[in-house]
Amino acid sequence: MYTVEWGVLADNVIRDADRNTVSIIDLIEAVTTTNFPVLIPRVIALWLITRDTVDPNKEMFEMALRLNGQDLNRFPIAVTFEGKLRARCIVGINSIILQAPGTLEATLSFGGQVLATRRVVVLLNAPAPVGTIGASHG
Repeated sequence: MYTVEWGVLADNVIRDADRNTVSIIDLIEAVTTTNFPVLIPRVIALWLITRDTVDPNKEMFEMALRLNGQDLNRFPIAVTFEGKLRARCIVGINSIILQAPGTLEATLSFGGQVLATRRVVVLLNAPAPVGTIGASHG
């Protein structure tokens, strides 16, 4: 059985081949904008997937992106474990357009079953009035 230990969304993920380590750069915890639609130029998903010894070494998974429950994108992902019981799955997504505030959801599935979900809140932040420099304290 495949399981996902954890998943993150970030602006960038770098894998160091010599040391077999990953660096997560600019973790995406929320998206805040002053207007919609808003373009997110790049999102990198990183999933740590584990398998049982009886599971195949290579398998097809599916990743989906949704905003407020509506599909933005859905695509297959080939994951190879290279003889190990765990694998990092790094997926780059370019140019996501968000039309409204709500919840951006990334899911990783296998055989139609969702293994993991990463949710990010999308917020509308009203721009400061013209002439406003900062918050006043009274």
